[in-house]
Amino acid sequence: MVAVAGLGVFGGGAGEVARAIGRLPAEALVFALAATAVEWGTDAVRYVVAGRAVGVSLPLRTWLEVALVNLFAAYVANVGIPIAAYVMSRRGVPSGDALAVTVGKNLLFFPSALLPAWLLLWWSPDHLGGVALLGTLGVLVALSVVQVLAMVAVAIWPAAAGRLLARVPLLGRWPGASRFVQGMARFFRGRPWLLLASLATALVNQAAIVGAIAVLLRGFGGDALGAGALARCYLFSTLSQVSPTPGGAGLSEAGGALIFRGLLPDATVAALVLLARFFCAGLPMLAGGLLLARALRASSPAGDRS
Repeated sequence: MVAVAGLGVFGGGAGEVARAIGRLPAEALVFALAATAVEWGTDAVRYVVAGRAVGVSLPLRTWLEVALVNLFAAYVANVGIPIAAYVMSRRGVPSGDALAVTVGKNLLFFPSALLPAWLLLWWSPDHLGGVALLGTLGVLVALSVVQVLAMVAVAIWPAAAGRLLARVPLLGRWPGASRFVQGMARFFRGRPWLLLASLATALVNQAAIVGAIAVLLRGFGGDALGAGALARCYLFSTLSQVSPTPGGAGLSEAGGALIFRGLLPDATVAALVLLARFFCAGLPMLAGGLLLARALRASSPAGDRS
């Protein structure tokens, strides 16, 4: 709420921001909703592909539930991977396989989100943020590559990885550790075309998120394909997903105001950031929260008796 109030102040008052929202064409909202639906669908497909790579098969409806629960947990407390694995285990998937699917799938988010943002900023003629921002994103891209390489190492040397996990407190006593290592080996080495499909669907999924923001920018009168505008949309999308605060609250709103300032009047920028946050974070948090609550209720003693 503080972040929303801050956007109101930035936009010249809540009334000005509300009037800017009221001027948005209805078709822009429809297209933003459609892009959000594509995002959710492609995220479910990402789980389908990662599941096949590891050897896990679930109905598409279940994968969609896992995808939304992952988004909810990732935005609320940055714990999307273990919560999504928990929901999969409740559907009968061995815990080691479930963790391999979620780790493999989520690892590819960083190159699919950070790398396009870095490239677009590099090519952008207005050089948003200058060398400091480009360098920061470059470091994040490098760290994401290191994460992927670490799991590739697990896949190439599974025996050594198993011995290393056995020495880690708690993980050493986890019975699913060996299945996790085997699952990561299958994800990265089993069928190369599935690994390529995982990366391709990750890129499409991220493009759908950016598409929702770009449609809103266009609806508010901005040129979404203009010089630097697409780079700003990618940067804002990435900022919302990697901010350490729950749901990116505060940092995303402040960052969005700075990123889009100058493209539109301040009141319209505030309206754009509010609606973009609603479609890209608010809706998945709401849907995923409801689905997680249902999964927890079903796993409770009372739910088991019913």
